[in-house]
Amino acid sequence: MVYDQQIALRMAAFAAAMRAKVGNLDAETVADLVAQAEGHLTPEDALAQAIARFAQGYREHRRQADRLAELGRDLSAFIETLNMPVPPDLGRKDIHG
Repeated sequence: MVYDQQIALRMAAFAAAMRAKVGNLDAETVADLVAQAEGHLTPEDALAQAIARFAQGYREHRRQADRLAELGRDLSAFIETLNMPVPPDLGRKDIHG
């Protein structure tokens, strides 16, 4: 089995999002996630940008449980969109117009 850093980051981000949703997120988890993203992704990568927004939101609202839950929902929704497969016929004009 091949280790895929992109998938590992998605799973780490999803885990952090779930912890934020239930109010169990700590600064160490966020710092680890940011360090992982900075070490393996470019700043232009959509996942890196989503993680950076999540970390910034955590720093600004770490004592507001409702806002943290919202940040968790936003990040988990973004991860879900990344996991959607691209249809193989997406570029076909005869099907999609």
